[in-house]
Amino acid sequence: MLRIFRSSQSVDELLQSTKTHFRDMYAIRRGRLTEKEVNEMLRKLRRANDVAEATEALKALYKPLDQSSEKGLRKDSAEKIAHFDGVGNALMALEKWHTQSQEFCYMTFQLLIRISFFVPSTKTFIVNSGGILTIIEAVRAHEEGPQDDYLFKSSALGLLTNLSLEVDDAIKAEVASEECVDLVLECMKRWPEKEYAQKRGCIYFYEVGQIEEVKDLMHEKRVGLPIIEALDRFRETNKDVHKWASQAMVVYSRS
Repeated sequence: MLRIFRSSQSVDELLQSTKTHFRDMYAIRRGRLTEKEVNEMLRKLRRANDVAEATEALKALYKPLDQSSEKGLRKDSAEKIAHFDGVGNALMALEKWHTQSQEFCYMTFQLLIRISFFVPSTKTFIVNSGGILTIIEAVRAHEEGPQDDYLFKSSALGLLTNLSLEVDDAIKAEVASEECVDLVLECMKRWPEKEYAQKRGCIYFYEVGQIEEVKDLMHEKRVGLPIIEALDRFRETNKDVHKWASQAMVVYSRS
């Protein structure tokens, strides 16, 4: 506590430093990510000298959001990262490093999936800041990817689906660009047996299909075909996928 007094320049600063100190101590005891830790992680990401350092910084940011953590802790961590512009930092890093490493792009997608799930307001920021184009460019930069290509592209699919949920029509329309629709279709067609790709793809088409100007594109791209295949394939084996395929088909049929 003496260190706090010595570093304070005014009563207001002293009070703020004390509050921050006790808040961080409480967070540590509860196993929560502290504001100091978040800022340090983001600083490492911004100051990364190469893509390897940037990837390690992203992994550190993602770790407290991993499924192994309790949901309340994940939400708290996501809110702290978002508060200190973690989304903006991640997008700038993606734009800078996306051509150099598929793993880096994958970790960025995973980080943004978690943050946009727990902090829905970040979806609008991602879209309005040009994030959609950066995501697509990152995917296309690794067309000749390694054998885990499914994990990479399905993470991009998952992020696009997140961005289409619970947003206004203007944002949905941005997420329903031709490039985005092509990516979602590619995942559904290449991996028809993968439950995650089929479910997220059907949710995506259900959401963007609510927009009038998107309906013509959906018919032009014949998105009904993979949806019908998902309906048939998962009719008995996965009721959740089948439910979303049914709902997506209803939207497609009405367009």
